[in-house]
Amino acid sequence: MIALIEKLSVKKIIFMIVLLFVPLFLFYLSVPGLWDEDESIYTEISRQMLLRHDLVGTYFNYEPRYDKPPLNFWITTAFYKVFGMNEFTSRMTSTIFGFLCIILVLYFGKRLFNKRTGILAALMLGTSFLFFIETQMALIDTSLTFWIGLTLYFFYRGFAEARPNFLLLMGLPLGLGVLAKGPVALVLTSAVGIIFATFQIFKHKVNWRALFNWRLLLGFIIALALCLPWYFTMWSRYGMDFIHSHFGYHMIERFTKPIESHGGGWYFDFYYLIILVIGFMPWSSYIAGSLRLAVRHWSDSRLFFILTWLVVIFGFFTISQTKLPGYALPLFLPVAILIGFWWDQLLGDSKAKTNPWWGMGIQFLVVLGFVLFIASQRAALPSGYQGTVWVLFLLPVCLFLSALIIWVWRRRTQSYEPFFKVSFFTFYIFWALFLLLFVPVIENYKPVKYLSVELRQYLTARDKVISAIPSNYSAPFYTRHKVIFVSDNLALGKYYQSKSRVFAFVTEKSLIYLKSNNLTYYQLSHYGSGYLIANQAVE
Repeated sequence: MIALIEKLSVKKIIFMIVLLFVPLFLFYLSVPGLWDEDESIYTEISRQMLLRHDLVGTYFNYEPRYDKPPLNFWITTAFYKVFGMNEFTSRMTSTIFGFLCIILVLYFGKRLFNKRTGILAALMLGTSFLFFIETQMALIDTSLTFWIGLTLYFFYRGFAEARPNFLLLMGLPLGLGVLAKGPVALVLTSAVGIIFATFQIFKHKVNWRALFNWRLLLGFIIALALCLPWYFTMWSRYGMDFIHSHFGYHMIERFTKPIESHGGGWYFDFYYLIILVIGFMPWSSYIAGSLRLAVRHWSDSRLFFILTWLVVIFGFFTISQTKLPGYALPLFLPVAILIGFWWDQLLGDSKAKTNPWWGMGIQFLVVLGFVLFIASQRAALPSGYQGTVWVLFLLPVCLFLSALIIWVWRRRTQSYEPFFKVSFFTFYIFWALFLLLFVPVIENYKPVKYLSVELRQYLTARDKVISAIPSNYSAPFYTRHKVIFVSDNLALGKYYQSKSRVFAFVTEKSLIYLKSNNLTYYQLSHYGSGYLIANQAVE
């Protein structure tokens, strides 16, 4: 399979790989309701832009929110304008950047090493666990990952290949990266560039003047010209509130201390190591071998560049005190290229001493241990996820079945290619089954989407809407109405006793609380674990 694809032109390879991933990435994109806090907030910000005819201000729940720049919201708003407002168009931005990351890895792997490395890296990236999940949600991580990767691609070609025009082009993705998720794009790419340039100057005697040419300077000017107008406009419109929130709380404070319960324990020092092992399944078992190969040949500029890219991003987010799984996504590009290079070496040498069975065995033990741990902690999981734990057992089952198929196949051939082929197609099918089995179960615990359909037939501009369902911020998007979020039943009771008409999304615990306090409620609808109630009779 790989040998046949290699013979094609790059454009045909891209077409084949995109065509391969289209069913997996798109066929279930519109089915689940909005998932978590971030996805709900980002989709609502995009909706508010369209509603307010304002592409500068970022609003959530009809109030300013300053944590993220607007690039992804602009793209999503354009999808809303052309194709309508729904889950599919909300997630398309993230999915498209997922496809772009796969194409970028293909080009980068080919540029650094050879065509087979790029193909292998692209296929692995597209079937890795966390990357696939991120393409299915309206988040910003795939966008940031792509812009960082493209910036470094242009930098490498401009500096290492002595083609300075690429340093000029570098300004475009750099500025768009800042406009997607803030100065973190500038910090990370600059750190990689400075370390690699220093290595080239001292190790390979590259002329240091190559760093100080007008194209590089103009590239940075282009980057600033792209992102600074939005920042200055927000500052002039919202003043120091924007500065304190965007830079103070969401950047400096997020980096220096754990906020919103995302960090704090000693075990968080190993957070991204764990995320990398689990998030890059089924390929993470080959990380150690790939790193060993790269470190052994670290003086090779190509491998040093990939190692620098990986270490800088891993180190930066490990030092950061607030941690989330999606922050690790920019690691996946260099990891995919590195493992792609390792597999290329293995497939090109039938007498290689490396044995992929060790990787598969380690992967199976890690996955089985992870699944058993989650199963043992089932009672501590949110109620909606407790009924889905059994789906995770598909992971070790898939690994076992793929190992069995490989063993039979390997008896007929001396090539290592069956290891890659079977692993790829096994997990391609697994992710499709995962969506089919997991999503319907969890939807019962995300009732706001379905209750909002009932609510909109009663709702007027004068009514109040309350959401007392924990960790669900999708109500403004689905109701098209301002929502009061309450974190406890005492606050619910306070708002519920308003003289105006009040609708509320609640759980069974909230109903018990209202009954025990002699507060009359009228149940309008029920879906899964949620209820839609009103404080007055509704005709």
